[in-house]
Amino acid sequence: MRVCVIALALGLSACTGKRGPPDRVARPVRIVPASAAAADYVAALGLVDRVVAVPEVAADYSNSDAIRERATLPQFRTEAILAVEPDLVIADWFQNRATRASLSENGVETFVLAPVATLDDVVTNLERLGTRLGVVEVAARVGQKLQLRAERLRAQHRERRPVVLPWFSYGTGTWTAGSGTIEDVMLDLAGAKNGAKLLGIHGHSEIEVERILAHPPDFVLTGEGGQVERLRASSLANLDAVAHDHVLVLPSRLRGAASPWLVDAAERLRELLDKALGR
Repeated sequence: MRVCVIALALGLSACTGKRGPPDRVARPVRIVPASAAAADYVAALGLVDRVVAVPEVAADYSNSDAIRERATLPQFRTEAILAVEPDLVIADWFQNRATRASLSENGVETFVLAPVATLDDVVTNLERLGTRLGVVEVAARVGQKLQLRAERLRAQHRERRPVVLPWFSYGTGTWTAGSGTIEDVMLDLAGAKNGAKLLGIHGHSEIEVERILAHPPDFVLTGEGGQVERLRASSLANLDAVAHDHVLVLPSRLRGAASPWLVDAAERLRELLDKALGR
């Protein structure tokens, strides 16, 4: 009985074999970032040394080389995560709710990142996470630097903002990214107009080739991994932007960066646009 009392006093359920409620005061020292964005936030805050493991797909798409050197888990699954005994799991808002609930039931705290529709959302996530991880000042500095870099980018905008259409295909259909997406925020920061947004498209959506041909963009934005080859072999091959090689290619890690690397993506896109426009 005395052992159980001591265990409960420590916040552990030693007698049942389960962990007790998470200690929300102590700083988590064993972290599992469950998504690429979560991994990026942890890296931006300089806390990679606290990461005990990261799901393989999160490591693959993280923008931090240091994160990719950490131990990996095959998937975002309760059993695999519990095996590495984390204090905190950081997940994206869209990730499996059942897994997140299961982790909580097993006494593992889960911090959920808010959706990113603006750069301010990135800064807010930084502030929230910095508070939870005990690095408030670091988070504030990182956020301020991001905002300063964004302001410099906005100051570079020319009078004419080229129209750029996000495009990607994974074998079937043609997809784009309209308002409310990371690509839209990135394009705006880089001084471009989102061709999909101009067509009234919201979110990630399929788009008919005829619609693109009727409203041709100045540039097409795509990723690596065979995307350019698919674009040139598609029905858009005769589109002026494709025929004249006005195709902008960003690494997938940057293109989908719902994290502090969003500004890096915008800066890189601005460089590509300036080069293409002869600036």
